[in-house]
Amino acid sequence: MVFISNSIQSMAAPARSSDHTMEDQISQAKEMLLLQDSKKKEEAVRILIDISKRGNQEATDVLIKCLEEREGITPEKEDDVKWCIKTSEEEKRLRHAVEELYNSMKKESEDKVALQDIDEALKRAEAKLKVSFIYISMEGRTLSASLLTR
Repeated sequence: MVFISNSIQSMAAPARSSDHTMEDQISQAKEMLLLQDSKKKEEAVRILIDISKRGNQEATDVLIKCLEEREGITPEKEDDVKWCIKTSEEEKRLRHAVEELYNSMKKESEDKVALQDIDEALKRAEAKLKVSFIYISMEGRTLSASLLTR
C-alpha cells in the first residue's frame, strides 16, 4: 500500500489546465521559427524556454533543433537553452512547482519567506484540501485507486 499526498502529487505533475495553452504557444513558436525575421525567432526561443522550464518535453525537443540549427539562439539565451536540454523534465517540473509554492507564500514587498509564512500557507492549503490522499493498492495484476476525503 502506498499513500501519496494529492497536493504534492499535483505540484510535481505538469499543469493540466494549461496544457492546451502550452500546446498553442508551442505551435505559435514553431510558426515564428519558420519566419525570416530573426527577432521573431528569438521570441520563439524565449517562449520555448519558458515552457520547457515547466517540464514540457515537446518544447525541449524544439529547443534541441533550434540549438542544432542556431535558429533564434542569442548569446544571452544560449545557456538557458542548454540548461533546458540537459535538465530532466521531472526536475524542471519539480523546480517549477517549488517556485510556484514559494511565490504563493512570499509577501509582495519581500524577497524572502519567513517560517511563519510557510506555516500559515501550509495551514491554508490544508484547510482548502478536500481530497487528502490517493490510496493505491496492488492486488495481483490490478491497480485500483480510490479517493479518501475528510
